[in-house]
Order: sequence, then C-alpha cells, then structure tokens
Amino acid sequence: MNDEYFNNVKKQMKLFEETDKLNSNINITDASTTINNIFQSFNIQDRISSNDIEFSNSFLWNKPYIVWDKKLDSNIILRKLKLSEIIFDHYYPKPTETTFYHFTTYANFISIIKNQELWLFNLAKRFQEGEFRLFYIDHGITGYQTNRDYNGEIMEKSLMKQTFYTSFAKSSTIRLEDEESLWNSFGEGGLGVRLEFEINPKYADFRNVFYKQDGVPKTDLLINKITSEVQSKYNRNFTLSGISKIGGFYLQGDFDTENETRLLIKESTDDYKFNFTKHNYGEQGDIKFIKLKLFDNSFADFKIKSIQPGNYINDNRIEKLLEQYPLPEKPKIMEKADF
Repeated sequence: MNDEYFNNVKKQMKLFEETDKLNSNINITDASTTINNIFQSFNIQDRISSNDIEFSNSFLWNKPYIVWDKKLDSNIILRKLKLSEIIFDHYYPKPTETTFYHFTTYANFISIIKNQELWLFNLAKRFQEGEFRLFYIDHGITGYQTNRDYNGEIMEKSLMKQTFYTSFAKSSTIRLEDEESLWNSFGEGGLGVRLEFEINPKYADFRNVFYKQDGVPKTDLLINKITSEVQSKYNRNFTLSGISKIGGFYLQGDFDTENETRLLIKESTDDYKFNFTKHNYGEQGDIKFIKLKLFDNSFADFKIKSIQPGNYINDNRIEKLLEQYPLPEKPKIMEKADF
C-alpha cells in the first residue's frame, strides 16, 4: 500500500466526519432554514423541516423515506418527498382548471373515439427541438450529456426515450390568436378537430409547463439559488428526487402561446408501475408511443365534453362517429372554428 492509498483513505474519513457534523441537529436545522428563506424570497408558502433533508459526502438532498405500499403489490418504494414536491410545484404548478383543449388531426380523432385511448409519445420525438436538455443546461446539470446508463447510452437520450407525454392547452386562459396558432400547428389548419376534455388526474405528473423567458437570468431560477447557497455555505452539491424527469415540463419561452399542460408517464419510476407496451412509430427508431385508455386507467380520468370541428370538416361525419362513444352523455358538437 502506497502513500496515495492512505491519503485517499484519510480524505474519505475526513469527508465522513464533515458529513456527520453537517447532519447534526444544529447544522441540518440551519440548512433547512437556509432553503426556507430562499422559498420565502420566491413567495413560496410551503416549508421543509430538518427531517426532510440530509447531507451525504457529496450532496444535500431529500432524506429518503422507505414505505410499504399495498397498492403496488407490496413493493417497497420511495415516496415523493417534500423538498421535491415544493420545487416541482413552484416550477410546474398543478393546474386549477378541470377542462383542457386537445388539438389533433381528424385521423387521430377517429382513433381516440374508436379505440377510446390517447397516444403518449416519448420525448425522443422532440429531441431535435432541444427539449429536456434546456432545463439541465439552464441549471448547470451537465452530466446528462456525458454520463451513460447501464446499457452504455448517453443519459439524456436514455431518459428522453423513457419519458412519455401528451399535451393539452388550458381552455380558460388561451387567447383567440393563440388558439388560431394551435389550429395551424396541431389541428391541420382546419382539417382536424379541437377536443375539450374534462380531466381529473390521479398522479402528480399532470402539470403546467414552465416557459423559460429569455429575459430571466439563470441565476434567478429557484434551483440555481439553492445550489449556489448550499455550495457556498456547506461545500456540497444540491440535488433532489425526480431530477431525471423534471426537464420534461420545461420549455423555451417562445412556446408560451401553447398554454400547455402535460401528462407525463415515466418508464422507470418508484411512483407507479409502468404496465404499457411500447409501440414503434413508423420507422422513427427511438420514437415510441404508449396507449392510455380514456377510462379505467391509473393516471387520470378523461371525459370528452365537446368537439369543435375544423373549418373544413363535415359535421355529419362527427355525429356518425360519436355513436361509438361509450358514455351515455355524448360530447357536444360546437360550431366550426372561424379560422
């Protein structure tokens, strides 16, 4: 054994001593107060306690709680933790609306009604648009573009392939000019339809998208504020549970006209079982989709309240198709969009 080995052992022992000291009651209380003061500066009302966080040799992070969950076939899981919940709710608030628009092609509309299901695509579909990575770039989390998963694939690409989503627009806040843009982008310019869904989510990952505006300095973002303070005061990096999916709700400010709320389902998570078949999307390679039933699923209850045909759609075709809608209360057919 050489001097380098002994020096590494001494260094590790020193780190353990530092970590034990940081996790002492006085220091962990100070750390929770530091984070709560930052929350207060962002007008966040909720608070953490010293029981919600802990130090490791490298990080300040959520203190894990292991619980037994009978609903998941008695699997031991990690419950979503308060620090993560507060930060997620700040960036991506749960919507207060209950009805949402979904603009789609007429062919997709037929599939939704006949099969009573929505297709959720993985984020690999948006890889070229720079989605997902924008959050990690803005928050200085660069490992996702260099580290690899257990299959040897770059983490960024691996996580995008595992994360599935579908999009809705908040019906109560959308402006007329923005709606016209959504018709052109997703409703085939009047050849598609606008579905109005009533949605009651069963899991937390039905959230409003965060639009990062160009004028907001990165240093003013909540996670960056906490990271800077933790590094300065305690010489530790800051991380939180759920960081691998947090980028799925974070978009460039240019897209804010879409008023988007997303339902996100991740293949690898402790929050629920992923009981879906992944389907190939043509010959698109990494792009896959899963099928989520409108009724009797574990993630959200969907009810179609109304259907607005595009300008070039024959209303009689929609009435005929709705004969296959399973609920006794049929969706209302609205007047055609005037775009």
